[in-house]
Amino acid sequence: MNKKSLVILYVLLDFISASLSWAIFYIYRKIYVEPQVFGYEIPFELGVKFYAGLITIPLFWLTIYYLAGTYKDIIVKSRLRELGQTFILVLTGVIILFFALILDDVIVSHKDYYTSFLVLASLQFILTYIPRFTLTTIISKKVQQGKIGYNTLMIGSNERAVEIYHDIKQGHLPGGRIIGFINGDSTRGYKLEELTRHLGSIKDIKQIIEEYDIEEVIIALDMAEHEAISNIINTLGECNVRIKAVPDIHDIVTGQVKVTTIFGTPLIQISQALLPIWQENLKRSIDVLFSSLAIILLSPLILFLIIGVKISSRGPVMLRQERNGRYGKPFTLYK
Repeated sequence: MNKKSLVILYVLLDFISASLSWAIFYIYRKIYVEPQVFGYEIPFELGVKFYAGLITIPLFWLTIYYLAGTYKDIIVKSRLRELGQTFILVLTGVIILFFALILDDVIVSHKDYYTSFLVLASLQFILTYIPRFTLTTIISKKVQQGKIGYNTLMIGSNERAVEIYHDIKQGHLPGGRIIGFINGDSTRGYKLEELTRHLGSIKDIKQIIEEYDIEEVIIALDMAEHEAISNIINTLGECNVRIKAVPDIHDIVTGQVKVTTIFGTPLIQISQALLPIWQENLKRSIDVLFSSLAIILLSPLILFLIIGVKISSRGPVMLRQERNGRYGKPFTLYK
């Protein structure tokens, strides 16, 4: 199973969990809450609102999870971190649903509000986290066994690079598959050459990342090569890869960096993102939403312009051009 299939499975499980939790909550209110309000048993029916909720409520939850970056980097997820993230997101989502759908309900006492909130939050959290925990555990085991992983490129071939290579092979940095290494500015002997392939030099890095489908780059250069490291990071900013590096010993001692491994050689993850993941996803969603609305609202004007261009000039109405987008990925622009 590839990473794309895992993401689809993850989303599907979240959708089913959200539908199930809302269905149980709906039935709970029909059987327990409403009879207390009216003073008699209410005929139990699953109406339009019930079936509409089975679709719209899970879509609401998937939107929350997507904005928070839940479906990013599935195979490197931490179960402990996911526990905290799921709890916070469920709490946030239930608060939104409570004020949007439940607060106006007729109740006997305010205790019913607290009970409804607790029941919905508990159902949503338990039914969401158990499948997530199970799936993450299975993925983690497959990663440990080397059945699932991501292509990793080493930059540098010194003693540190050799240590990191052995750490990955011994499972201290699970998931990484060393495809090969490229040398830094140093022209000294390549200590990794006996362990993995030498793929080229720094100037070839973009081509190597694209050719070998690299997802993670580990920078293992000497601390004296600060300028080279800075140039490499700037170059990698144009590529869609995770960047990790061996931190300076001063940074480790003073606690200025957060390491990604307890055993073996510590590594820090370098992020060049201008926005946190939730802000980036929110901005992307807003861009798509407003662009779609603009196309719909301006469609009469667009149609008028198309007719005008066709009447006044020869050739095609639409101009197609290939442009480079994020991370240098080409896309077709229509004008």
